[in-house]
Amino acid sequence: MSIANRLILATPATVHAYHEAENSPHYDFGGITDLDISTLLAIAATETFDFDAHELLPLDDTDDDNADIYPIPGRYTRIFARLNAADIARCAAAWAASEELDCDAADLLPIIENLCALARRIENGQQLYFITA
Repeated sequence: MSIANRLILATPATVHAYHEAENSPHYDFGGITDLDISTLLAIAATETFDFDAHELLPLDDTDDDNADIYPIPGRYTRIFARLNAADIARCAAAWAASEELDCDAADLLPIIENLCALARRIENGQQLYFITA
């Protein structure tokens, strides 16, 4: 299976099997980079983007040369879990207006909605990951 981007709930021990994760909570989509997700983290936290604070860093221990796996820090996962429909719309509008994306907010709503839905489903030991392949 080939994916462009995936948000997935996994444990640190299982995240490397992301391509076999059809039964794990996930959302596949395309066209978004780790920098775009980093920008969204700042927007959701109502903070000014700062690389030191918001940049997603890939896992170093991946054996997959075709994918980068980025853990989304728990602080932001908790923020996404609490966003309501108005917050999601605000985030989509701000994210769409960002220099990197410059697109229609409606195109970004499904990504944010699915990110929030996954954040609400986290169970013990799980973390939210962004994967680019």
